[in-house]
Amino acid sequence: MTREDPVETLLRLLRGFARLRAGVIDILEASGQERFKIHISSLIRAKREEPTSYVVEDLLHELSAPTYSERLERLGISIVEDKGEVYVEAPTSLLLKLRRELETGE
Repeated sequence: MTREDPVETLLRLLRGFARLRAGVIDILEASGQERFKIHISSLIRAKREEPTSYVVEDLLHELSAPTYSERLERLGISIVEDKGEVYVEAPTSLLLKLRRELETGE
């Protein structure tokens, strides 16, 4: 079985997050906040919306490898640790784009 592309998988999980947390994204847009940190637990919940063969923790570990850094950087995504907790930091514009894709069925 071919493994899913980790960057595409992360984008699918972010799309699932956008579906689950549309209200949060509305607040981000209204406030003009440019970036948003998403805790790993939110991505685990998003996995219910966008199933993947990855365990979320393994996905983030794989994405931390230099192999994916350029692709993530182009998207404005970074994986950060803050006080021992793991987050995906993404531009609000990306979350808005993913939400629009959901609304238009793209």
